[in-house]
Amino acid sequence: MTSKSEQAEPVALYVEEHRLLPMTLRRKLEALLEDKRNGLIGGLAKTFDEYRYRVGEVKGLSDAIAICQEVEKQLSPD
Repeated sequence: MTSKSEQAEPVALYVEEHRLLPMTLRRKLEALLEDKRNGLIGGLAKTFDEYRYRVGEVKGLSDAIAICQEVEKQLSPD
């Protein structure tokens, strides 16, 4: 079981450097997107419905990454 101080550390990190949160999230989403794309390319989808589902995952992750990029731009100093 994690203590409250262990849970607070990431929060404190992002409060101090708020630009790290969207960047960290984007990087994790990009890694997940790469895995999903590789699965799609590798033929993991055995049916058309499964293929459509996996394409939807890729689209959703791409949209989430775009949102993170927008937030990063808004938080970056001009």
